[in-house]
Amino acid sequence: MPFKYYHLPDSEHLLVKGCITGERSSQAKLYNLYAPKMFAVCMRYARNREEAEEIMQEGFMRVFTYIKQFKGAGSMEGWIRKIMVNCALLRYQKKIHLAPVFELNIEQCN
Repeated sequence: MPFKYYHLPDSEHLLVKGCITGERSSQAKLYNLYAPKMFAVCMRYARNREEAEEIMQEGFMRVFTYIKQFKGAGSMEGWIRKIMVNCALLRYQKKIHLAPVFELNIEQCN
């Protein structure tokens, strides 16, 4: 493991290292450590609990996919939070582009 994670606590350093190698136990520990806070973040963007859970699950899939790119420049929590926010924004951006556009006919309103 490169020295770039020197500022992380030993427990987080080991979690990152385990996640990079694909250890399920490390992934589960990382998920359990950050899921409550990240769920609160997702709830800010979601319309309901189910949507927040979907955003969070998608976010953690991205976390585990891209954890090799974590440079260690900031906190692990901040990096994960950024992924969750981006997942939520991408979700709604896709919905906006897929939403049908309705034209209002003034004559129909009378």
